[in-house]
Amino acid sequence: MDEKKLLDLFEGDSTQHIEVTLTGDLDERGKRKAEYKTVHKAVTADIWKKHLDGEIIIGIKPEINGKTKWGCIDMDPSSYTGFDSKKFINIITEYNLPLVALRSKSGGLHLICFLKDWADQNDLLNILNKWNERFFLAKEVFPRNKALGMPYHKSNRTVEFAYDEKGNGLDLNEFIQLAYKKRKTIEELVEFKTQKYEPEPDWNEYPPCIQSLLTDKWSGDGRNNIIFNMAVLENKRTEGNITPKQLKEILLERNQQIFVKPLEIKEIDGSVAKSASKKSYNYLCPPKNGFITPICNKELCQKRKLGIGFQVPDIIDNFTEIEFNKGVKDSYLIFTYEGVKMTFKTDTDLVDEKSFRTKMLSYGIMWMSLPKPKKGPNPFEMLANELLKKGKENPSIKYEDVLVDTVYVFKKEFYERNMILDNDFDKVEDEYIVTETIDGKDYCYFKRSTLEKFIKKSSNKFFSNAPEALQILGCERLEYYNKHKNLWRMELPDFNKNEKRTNLKVETKQETLTELDDAYHAQQFRTPK
Repeated sequence: MDEKKLLDLFEGDSTQHIEVTLTGDLDERGKRKAEYKTVHKAVTADIWKKHLDGEIIIGIKPEINGKTKWGCIDMDPSSYTGFDSKKFINIITEYNLPLVALRSKSGGLHLICFLKDWADQNDLLNILNKWNERFFLAKEVFPRNKALGMPYHKSNRTVEFAYDEKGNGLDLNEFIQLAYKKRKTIEELVEFKTQKYEPEPDWNEYPPCIQSLLTDKWSGDGRNNIIFNMAVLENKRTEGNITPKQLKEILLERNQQIFVKPLEIKEIDGSVAKSASKKSYNYLCPPKNGFITPICNKELCQKRKLGIGFQVPDIIDNFTEIEFNKGVKDSYLIFTYEGVKMTFKTDTDLVDEKSFRTKMLSYGIMWMSLPKPKKGPNPFEMLANELLKKGKENPSIKYEDVLVDTVYVFKKEFYERNMILDNDFDKVEDEYIVTETIDGKDYCYFKRSTLEKFIKKSSNKFFSNAPEALQILGCERLEYYNKHKNLWRMELPDFNKNEKRTNLKVETKQETLTELDDAYHAQQFRTPK
């Protein structure tokens, strides 16, 4: 008798079951509404017969006392009108999964895994959850302390039937044969290996919400934001190396793939333009963008290469007109925030959130601390890093120009404020600078210690230390030159070495001298020790 075989296959909680009454109404997704009543007694063969005959509709909870004989991946789509069951049946067939696909009363799918004997419910759940995460992305997996509606109500003219491997409907007897054929022990399921599922390149690195959208068409709100997230995905995949035309073509295809009611082309154009203008490529995510909450899995998304990772805080979008002006001594970040143009010194105002808040207060804005997650990088540091990356150089204040001017002024001052001798390399050890002309170019030679002392004494703190100066000035180290070891050579700018130096100041511990003082000349041309 069929009812006894069904009783064996769907054996579950023996203390209760539910009876379902359909109201005849549909919800906004096209799912049939129903009322449920708990009956505190075990399902019997007679109850199964009433279900098959259409007298009642029953639901059974698969687990009891932590054990189960069957489980289910419940494909409950966001829109039943656009649901394609054949796609999931093909997955079961292609990967030889020990699942039986059953049409639910509303047109979704119940993917049932039957066991030959009772097993720990958590062992089965672990297996089904892995399959679900890889292939199906359903919202519910049983056992979950909840009853599931049984198939083949009114078995002679049922709408809740099983499918074969080709997607053809099966009658009750054919379903029972297939279910027994696919039954496994829990040990067999543990050993069961599945191939990598990748319906398109990089699939396993996509955010879970995007996988869900491509698996199950979206009928809810937020379509513009969703298509924008699709654009962000493409920017991430290509590391920004995608043209607006290419991006538009991809989004037009995605538009048809993911929405029950696709967007108009002009709305796609808007999303392309919006995405192309953003360098941060941040997804629009909950809680700020709650439309995607039902299919969001933030924890899993953070682990994926094309997911959110540890995403820059959304407040980054409130910063506009961002400039980064790099200097030899100091660098500045300039931006507009809440309509106010601000200038922040990078090595003091951006070092931590407290310093940032203090600077904000000077502009009359109270900065609220960014909430810190339990794990992952500091959100303020991510914000500051992104601001620096988004900063564009002001064409009127180019670093190259600043560098050229700084190098020229430093070399001139270094040359003019030290004792100069031409080609007398024996004096270089006594803090003299020695000059030499080679192929029409002027060079000066010096010891590193001479440069270090000059940097310490100089009132213009161009460089913080000698290694920095040597590198920026383009100095060359000569291991052995003109009978002297460890000399440094620097090409001099094209200025007149003998030009008159007016108002030149030389600082000493006692006083500040100028060319008007005799002592100045005595010091400049003193005999070396």
